[in-house]
Amino acid sequence: MRISSIAYAAEYWFAPERFFARTTRLGDRFLFNLPGAVDAFCVTHPDDVRQVFKASNSVLQLTPAMDRFVPHHAIFGEYTLISMEGSRHTTNRRYVSPPFHGRALKTYEEAMVRLTEKALATWPMGQEISFRDGSGPIALDIVAEVMFGVTDPQRSRRVRKAAIAWLDSIRTTRLAIQTAWATARGGKWTGNYNSITNARLAVEALVQEEIDERRRTGNVERDDVLGILLGVRDDDSNPMPDIMVREQVASLLIAGYETTSQALSWLGNEITRVPELLDALTESAQGDDPEWIDATIHEVLRMHPPVMFNARYVVEPFAFDDGVELEPGRIIMPFTYAVHHREDLYPEPDKFLPERFLGVRPKASEWIPFGGGSRYCLGAPFALFELRVILRTILRHARFRVATTPVEPPVRMNVSLVPRHGGRVVLDPA
Repeated sequence: MRISSIAYAAEYWFAPERFFARTTRLGDRFLFNLPGAVDAFCVTHPDDVRQVFKASNSVLQLTPAMDRFVPHHAIFGEYTLISMEGSRHTTNRRYVSPPFHGRALKTYEEAMVRLTEKALATWPMGQEISFRDGSGPIALDIVAEVMFGVTDPQRSRRVRKAAIAWLDSIRTTRLAIQTAWATARGGKWTGNYNSITNARLAVEALVQEEIDERRRTGNVERDDVLGILLGVRDDDSNPMPDIMVREQVASLLIAGYETTSQALSWLGNEITRVPELLDALTESAQGDDPEWIDATIHEVLRMHPPVMFNARYVVEPFAFDDGVELEPGRIIMPFTYAVHHREDLYPEPDKFLPERFLGVRPKASEWIPFGGGSRYCLGAPFALFELRVILRTILRHARFRVATTPVEPPVRMNVSLVPRHGGRVVLDPA
């Protein structure tokens, strides 16, 4: 099965809900071709997804695939993990990973709770608000403090302003047109991306400012992500270069904010339509068992993944177990949205049913909102933990009012889909 033609390309860009719903009816494998671009070989069966994610980096690579769809070097720089391949990626991922696992996450909980409570105190109780607009600043303040270690209110405002400017620079109509044009030409990026690069460099400058101040005061290695990265040493006992620290922290700030604010907007949009779920979530929040909260987060990320597909570029011939072989130069896509809407994996896939994840740990080839394999999103554990803490804290201080209107339809925002009105909710005091 092939998705091609200018009509489908227009649907992809301007009617994404209809386009992605179409992909759920195309079977285990299909070809996705935007006019002028190389065919993408899309897979939705868990066995195929598993083989793609397990493939050697010498055979399938992420970075050249991303080049076909986004000017990621302009957006993220040259020294972030997302821009690395091979042994360079493996080595640096090992250095950068410690702040995002195990006990490190628990050290961030107090700040997450405090910043959520601070924002919640300013929300107009009993009035309808956009949950994205209300919770987005929480996510941004959390990454600013936990990633940067910024606690000074003035500097925190500067970080927020610079981060929002960076995000705004990649949400422009101009970039959307450039992206459509470049994608149609197989990832040939031309034109000027200075506004994006300059916005990123402004965030990086704030990171460097924080680094320099810590060195002046002898307060370098702290418990926040920046402090941990500054304390990293390679196998020869050399510190991580400042430019790598800057770009990594800056990209984590943006990626962390976007993923969390998008997921929170869908959370608000979905849970307010299910009264019995609100009761279960409230009970879960008051106790020590996060099972219902975690199941709800997993279901939101199933129905509304941060990105709709993964992509790999074929560097050397790649063969599936059944003998189907793809030659170098092709693109393979584990199509996240279609995987998450398979009837055989998730009965009634279009229904919001958090109970499907109660007591269930989703398989790595069936629930893939953060990708998989060696390119599994570094910040995924952080994002899941943060979503749990934010939602639990809100539920301990407020009650979501049941909504009687339909779930808001999605609209495109960069590579993601978000609720058209930001997930309108009404909160009442607990």
